[in-house]
Amino acid sequence: FPELLVPHLNPQHHITYDILDPSDFCLQQWVKINNNPPYFVRKLYHSTLEDAVVPQEEYNVIWSIHSLYNANKDVLKMSLAKLCHGLKRNGTGIIFIADPSSFYCSFYRQFIHLYGKEIPEWVNGDDITAAMQSLGIPFKVKKFNFHHQIHVEDQHVLTTYLGKSAYEPCFCLLYT
Repeated sequence: FPELLVPHLNPQHHITYDILDPSDFCLQQWVKINNNPPYFVRKLYHSTLEDAVVPQEEYNVIWSIHSLYNANKDVLKMSLAKLCHGLKRNGTGIIFIADPSSFYCSFYRQFIHLYGKEIPEWVNGDDITAAMQSLGIPFKVKKFNFHHQIHVEDQHVLTTYLGKSAYEPCFCLLYT
């Protein structure tokens, strides 16, 4: 996503951001790949969201891409409240997460059914909206269909896609 924004930014933009991820390896990979103009890493938080100390009213944008799937459902409301408190007064939180009927969630449920009954189900869009409603936090839902197909014979594209997916951050906090 950051790469897709670059053509729409003024070349003079200087965007500093913080990254939160429980994996030190993923943090280091992210810095290697995404510490180039206009993006500059400010802080790395080696932590889960549940254990993180999110600075209050620090961020213009808090952006979560696929990171809340593995959030602890028992403390999901606390985690979302923590994120909201990290936003400045006119800040924006963006959460990309699949609908429970999506292929992504359905595929994972099949995986659990076949291979790991003790593996918890993912948090999905319905869980997020229910938690936000119960907290009284205003939000908007924008649903869109995302279809991405890679032909089985296109090994280079598949390898690149899987490689990039493996190194995406769990949570991105943007600070400008």
